[in-house]
Order: sequence, then structure tokens, then C-alpha cells
Amino acid sequence: MNSLESMQKEFREEVATTRRVLDQVPVDKLGWKPHERSMSLGQLALHIASVPGGIAKITKRDAFDVSQNTFNPAMPKSMNEVHAALEQSVRDVEQTFKETTEETAKADWHLMFGDKELRSMPRVNVWRS
Repeated sequence: MNSLESMQKEFREEVATTRRVLDQVPVDKLGWKPHERSMSLGQLALHIASVPGGIAKITKRDAFDVSQNTFNPAMPKSMNEVHAALEQSVRDVEQTFKETTEETAKADWHLMFGDKELRSMPRVNVWRS
């Protein structure tokens, strides 16, 4: 089994766990915040659903500059929106796996802040972590 096949297997297992967690989010509590400066439960759920696809997107290139992006978490209108985001995220990751060669998966990917490198590691390690 190569690293991409191993990643696909791990990803499917993680998606199943993520679905179980998101299924436990109370629909009537999407606006609840544990603290006034915190994201709401709905924003957190949508973030969790979107993270895999976001990581697939930012690792398509050899580097990602965090200084060029802003994180503005959306508020979902319903859990259906959260579940739809997870399904889109899953499709994006699976497409990334299909398009990626073993060589590209093992190639270094760089997390940057402008010209400063914050981290460098093989793409497959980024996906795994």
C-alpha cells in the first residue's frame, strides 16, 4: 500500500468519526457561544466540516502564505448546510488524492508568513496531521 492509499483509508475513517460528532450538534444551539469572543457552535461545526477540503486546497500548491488570508467563519443557517459542507469537503479531498502522484504527496510543502517559512514538511504529513 503506497502513502496515498494509506491516506485515503485513514481519511475515510476520520470522516466517519467527523460525521458522528457533527450528528451530535443540537440544531437549536447553533448560535450558542461558550464565551462572547468565541465562535458559535454552528461556526465551529461548519469549520470542522470544511477543514479537510481547505487543507486539500491549500496544499495543491507548494506553499501557502497565511499572511494573505483572513479567517472569517460563516454562521450556518442549519445543520444541513454543515453536512453539505462536509460532503463537499470529502469530495475535494478525494479529488486531490486522485490528482496527486506519490512523488507530489512526498514532496515538501511550505507554510509561509510572507517571506518567512513557518514550517516545511512532506504534503502527506500535512494531510495526516
